[in-house]
Amino acid sequence: MERRQTRLQRFIEELGLKVLEIVGEANRIAAQEGVESISRQHFLSLRKGHVTATAERFTSSWPPFAR
Repeated sequence: MERRQTRLQRFIEELGLKVLEIVGEANRIAAQEGVESISRQHFLSLRKGHVTATAERFTSSWPPFAR
């Protein structure tokens, strides 16, 4: 059975990005902004469509300049 790709998977593939590069950059930005970073496992779950990004995950640190 063939599994459909998520939009995120297609986007990553089209850009030729690697998961470790994405997560590494996300962690760099999170450290710079002083917010919690994303784990590789959580990112993989997002990419595969097993979980969704929740507003709570973002609103606790958004906007980053309003500290």
